[in-house]
Amino acid sequence: AVLKGKMAEQFAPILPEFQYLPSDAKFLGDPVDYVVFDGYTDFRDGDGDAEDIEVILLDIKSGGARLSKGQQAIAQAVREGRVRFETLRIDFDD
Repeated sequence: AVLKGKMAEQFAPILPEFQYLPSDAKFLGDPVDYVVFDGYTDFRDGDGDAEDIEVILLDIKSGGARLSKGQQAIAQAVREGRVRFETLRIDFDD
């Protein structure tokens, strides 16, 4: 069951149940399987608007698998709006 679950995580973007463009999905594996930038490919290609982009943290489960405590905590943080975007600048001249 664990092996099948790991395979499902990797193959999810090509399965019919996956409702996003595979090019919008970036695999992480842990603590969630994917970050999906829904609408980004269309925006990048000039076919969509910036306002259409949505960021989704997506975990793939099979069988009776449930979210781990860590994944539940992450889902709660998202629900409560504890999400932000940051830029880290590295200065190699110093």
